[in-house]
Amino acid sequence: MRIAAITLVLLLLLFAGWRHWRVWSIPDVGDPYDIDAFLAGYEHDRTSMDVFRETLPEVKRIKQQLAGVGEHTLFNVRWDEALPEVRDLVGTHRDLIDKWVAALELPPGVEGDPQSANYDENLPVSFSSQIVVGLMVLDANRLIEEGDLPGARKIYSQIVEVCQHLEHGPATSQSLADSAYVMMSMSLAWYMGQAEVDVDELYDIRTFLAEYDQQKVPLSTTLKFAYLRDRDRLEKELAISSMSRWLFNESEMARRIQQMIYANLLSEADRPESEQSPVWAHECVSLDQPEFVLWLRRQLGQTLPNDNNRYCRFTLFRDGPYREDVDEGIHQLIVSHHWLTLPGSPWRLRFTERNSYYEGVRRVNELQIGLHLYHREYGKFPDSLKDLPKEYAQLVTAGEGNASGMSFTNTEYGYQLGDGFFVWRVYEPGEDPVPPTSEAVTEK
Repeated sequence: MRIAAITLVLLLLLFAGWRHWRVWSIPDVGDPYDIDAFLAGYEHDRTSMDVFRETLPEVKRIKQQLAGVGEHTLFNVRWDEALPEVRDLVGTHRDLIDKWVAALELPPGVEGDPQSANYDENLPVSFSSQIVVGLMVLDANRLIEEGDLPGARKIYSQIVEVCQHLEHGPATSQSLADSAYVMMSMSLAWYMGQAEVDVDELYDIRTFLAEYDQQKVPLSTTLKFAYLRDRDRLEKELAISSMSRWLFNESEMARRIQQMIYANLLSEADRPESEQSPVWAHECVSLDQPEFVLWLRRQLGQTLPNDNNRYCRFTLFRDGPYREDVDEGIHQLIVSHHWLTLPGSPWRLRFTERNSYYEGVRRVNELQIGLHLYHREYGKFPDSLKDLPKEYAQLVTAGEGNASGMSFTNTEYGYQLGDGFFVWRVYEPGEDPVPPTSEAVTEK
């Protein structure tokens, strides 16, 4: 019995020693970027985020005022269709809008502590932006009805600046910035349907939207914020004592693998799409991102296993010095492998611009502009998107064919663009439209 016990202990020590050697054989790349230098870029005496934060009590009062009718009554409605109490909000809270607009002169800040594991769960400013932008969109709709198109255009410019300031932070803030853009784009669709909007103005709108797209926070910034959050999450998980974790040096392995994953993602993030390698997903670290996995299935033409077994067909890395180490390391983790998740929400993890709700709406905007350019030249909309010349919608047609999976039909509610899930209105010049609330309605 004693010999068996001693043999078991020796075998356990031998295995633990091998595990420690295996851990130390994984390259220690350290933090994948200079964290202090990155955060120093947001250290200012006063930022726009400080001003936005100071307005939270007023936003809270607006929410209380909307409690009886619902916050949805604020969003994407024509001025003359809005409830009287909703219209009153624009006038009584004009100072709130002015404060947010004035804050755009300050450098952007970051909401909360970006190095907290719960960073993306406590973002009152980002969520309050939906109320403020909703007021701004409603005000733009008022100006359109009053014939003040330059005034409405000015508000659109202010809204995209708000979006740009909100993007500095976690994926949640960035998705809310995209949501604000979508609200603005719905009003913009009505704006383009005004008979006074000529061809030059339509091209100017195209340039305006393209410039905003080019100025969006790069994916590398998104990943850097995500790394700070996930690093803290991992450390909190590893702080829970575990004999197996201590014995097999799992904590050090988890840190090294997490750093290597982010280092690799950052090396690819800001390359032009034509130069990026495919993002291969390791099953153990990506199955909690279903939309991302669906994209992979489309890109690779293969099927990922549906269960979380230890057999994985794909790896996060191209052939390179770290591939084997990461594969082996992830499979050897006992508890913490599920913390090594791909960062960010699916629509912000954009190694392709085709897996993004924002990008989808941008394509819709491009089609709307192209359809209006066609109407200004021929006096009518084309019968289908196949009849739309490429030069009218270059963003959509390049490499994808004119239709790009979209349909264009004339219904009892007016002209509509659809992708099988959502519909967007295209207002005929001079049309007295139904309220923009019919936009983005899920088709049954």
